[in-house]
Amino acid sequence: MRTIRHATAADLPRILQLIEYGRQKMRAVGNLEQWADGNPREEVLLQDIEQGNSYIVDDDGEAVAIFAFIKGPDATYRQIYEGRWLDETDDYWVVHRLASAPSAHGILKSVLDYCFARTMNIRIDTHRKNVIMRRALQKYGFSYCGIIYLPDGAERLAYQRRVEKITEQPSPYDHLEQMGVGQLLRHINHEDALVAEAVRNAIPQIEALVQAVEPRMKRGGRLFYVGAGTSGRLGVLDASELPPTYGVPEGRVVGLIAGGDKALRRAVEKAEDSEEQGWSDLQAYHPTADDTVLGIAASGSTPYVVGAVRQARASGLLTGCITSNPGSSLAVAAEYPIETVVGPEFVTGSSRMKSGTAQKMVLNMISTTLMIRLGRVEGNRMVNMQLANEKLVDRGTRMIQESLHIGYEEARRRLLEAGSVSAVLG
Repeated sequence: MRTIRHATAADLPRILQLIEYGRQKMRAVGNLEQWADGNPREEVLLQDIEQGNSYIVDDDGEAVAIFAFIKGPDATYRQIYEGRWLDETDDYWVVHRLASAPSAHGILKSVLDYCFARTMNIRIDTHRKNVIMRRALQKYGFSYCGIIYLPDGAERLAYQRRVEKITEQPSPYDHLEQMGVGQLLRHINHEDALVAEAVRNAIPQIEALVQAVEPRMKRGGRLFYVGAGTSGRLGVLDASELPPTYGVPEGRVVGLIAGGDKALRRAVEKAEDSEEQGWSDLQAYHPTADDTVLGIAASGSTPYVVGAVRQARASGLLTGCITSNPGSSLAVAAEYPIETVVGPEFVTGSSRMKSGTAQKMVLNMISTTLMIRLGRVEGNRMVNMQLANEKLVDRGTRMIQESLHIGYEEARRRLLEAGSVSAVLG
């Protein structure tokens, strides 16, 4: 059975052996430059291990290949000559230092499958004389982009494969500005009708998450929503509605948005770009192992959200996410990913539309189901709601009136005296 895992310092002797196999293979095809003069050096390989960038491919427990998988930006892979990258973003990963044992087969496919489950944008290089590698990269969908130069001055051919995020794909509609009001509304409504089906398809994922969260919340654990922009606002909205609706204490469900509460009303520049800030914001709540962090990001790649979920999971918290792009970095980081694939937006890239609607639906399902399972509903009624206004007092009074078969004024008096419907009904 083939598996891929993080390398450890104990793997270094085998890594050096695999690197030597790779060096010999390169020499056999006439590549005399790559990994010459003892490169890559032991200290570089150890640095990859310490930073969590070094991976081992195991076949039935035997290490048969080594590779490095590093998050950009990387200076070597930014400057390109005689060509251009498929995009100018820094949101890419680099695969390099790939070497395998002579007996290993299908290594490149295994490595790329593993990496593409974690990112949709990979850059890789190879020697001009490595025709086999060049053909393989083309086979797996990579495009030749140009030439890069390694720190030692060696020339490499640069390749990239970039999978377009569904949320960024072009709208199936065009020339929107030429459409009439009725036509625009009907098209938007048609696209919105697709959301319910996408959410329905994700119910098994939603169910798995709720079943994992429930026992933790019954032990006193909390649920944290973490998001940016529209996603963050929807998380804050859902969390803020639960105390008045179900009478749960403030702080049992918490919404965090990149940039803080001021980002609820207006965008905060670059607030979502830090992978460390999301987890840092969570520290104010002193998270414990019974808490759950649910990342919300339509793209599945928002650094603020991905970083918070990844660190929460590493710290022993339960983690989940809601995203509209399958196989995203966020989905990989979370134990319980929920992927609502709603398709391209009516206005290209405007994920506040279908993606936002799907997020709101899923949040409703998660929080409502949890509140019912936590005993905050009796029959079909919100018997623990806070009596925050006259409408809710009237609603509670009628619940008591119907349940106890008493007059309206007596029911109202008992409600106001006890403070909640559940307290009156016992």
